[in-house]
Order: sequence, then C-alpha cells, then structure tokens
Amino acid sequence: MADSFPNLRFLGVLPGNLYSTEEVNHFVDSFQFDKPILVDADFELTKKMGVTTTPEFLVLDNNLSIRYQGKFDDWATGLAQKKPKPTEHYFKDALTSFTTGETIKTPYTEPLGCLIEFD
Repeated sequence: MADSFPNLRFLGVLPGNLYSTEEVNHFVDSFQFDKPILVDADFELTKKMGVTTTPEFLVLDNNLSIRYQGKFDDWATGLAQKKPKPTEHYFKDALTSFTTGETIKTPYTEPLGCLIEFD
C-alpha cells in the first residue's frame, strides 16, 4: 500500500519488549515489510498516541496530530471472525483523503485485535 502513497512516510511500531531482534527480523522477512519498525519497548509512543490494540493504524499530519485511528479495513468482524472480503477500506480511504486535502470521512474506527498489555 505504501507504494500508492510515495509522498508519505510509513512506520511500523511494535509496542513492548516481548520480541527479540531475531523475531522482529523474521516478521519483516516473512511479510516482506520494507518499512522501518520502531520497537517501543517502554510503550512511550504507544501511550502518547492512545493506541490500545494491535493492530491499530494511524494517519498523522506534519504536527503529529492524529487524523485517522483504527482498523485497516472491515475484513475482521470480531476476534477470529472474518467475512469473505472487506467492503470498507478505512486506512486507505483516510490516506487518500489526507493526501488530496479532503476531510477524512471516517476519522476513527474501533480497533479490533489484541489489547496491548502495558507494564
């Protein structure tokens, strides 16, 4: 998806310190994730951004204000429950609106995933 938005910077954030460098590198290799990953060992950034769930997606402007926060799309309907294919593409739609200067139609969706266990 990042290729569709070449003027934006993408960053993966891994909250906590449960994963070794080898495990993070394995994830990067397995999913061919070619963007930087920040390990937020002390949850400082995670807490500052109000992220509580993984995965959770954010669009930030140049002032680091949150313009979108929530789900990637509506494929997952519950924990371990998915529909055949997504019909709403929240993150992509937010990025498209953001880059064209339009108002983001849905600036927040309730994230669905695993709750982050803060220390």
